[in-house]
Amino acid sequence: MQISTLLATGKPSNPEYLHLQDQLLQKPQLLKEVVVAFLGGPATITQRAAGLLLDCVRKNPCSLSPFLEEMLVTINAEDASDAIKRNTIRLLQFISIPEELEGEVMDVCFSFLSRNKEAVAIKAFSMTVLCQLAQKYPEIINELKVLIIDRLPFEKPAFTSRAGKVLQVLAKKSKTRASDF
Repeated sequence: MQISTLLATGKPSNPEYLHLQDQLLQKPQLLKEVVVAFLGGPATITQRAAGLLLDCVRKNPCSLSPFLEEMLVTINAEDASDAIKRNTIRLLQFISIPEELEGEVMDVCFSFLSRNKEAVAIKAFSMTVLCQLAQKYPEIINELKVLIIDRLPFEKPAFTSRAGKVLQVLAKKSKTRASDF
């Protein structure tokens, strides 16, 4: 099965798509082909590959672990497309990030969240990832809350919506943390 050809020709039928997902989860080499297409393909290939990766991650959150470092390097590049950044951060919402990459993921997400030029979806997904990491690292809660609140007047409604949800979760975590003392 040539993944790049399949992605280039369009989305397969539903039974073919489900079979492909199963094959990707059983054969890491095929999954690697999808990751390579996702990171290096033109926009349409990147989007199709992102959909496949998202579905695979929802079925098996550990499936992308071998590729996370490469994905983080790619989204840190100055010429990284919004589609790759957006979809990589979206994928991070559904997985358990390996401990050795948590610091890098936090740095990337805080960076995306603080930039004026980043697309709103990238910022929204970054908020969610940081909120999840705040469960393990409560020391980032205040920094995250301040950054979100500072950005609110300048952002679009999608940011404001996600910010409201994240701030509610962070407020609960802050109360829980305060009652621990």
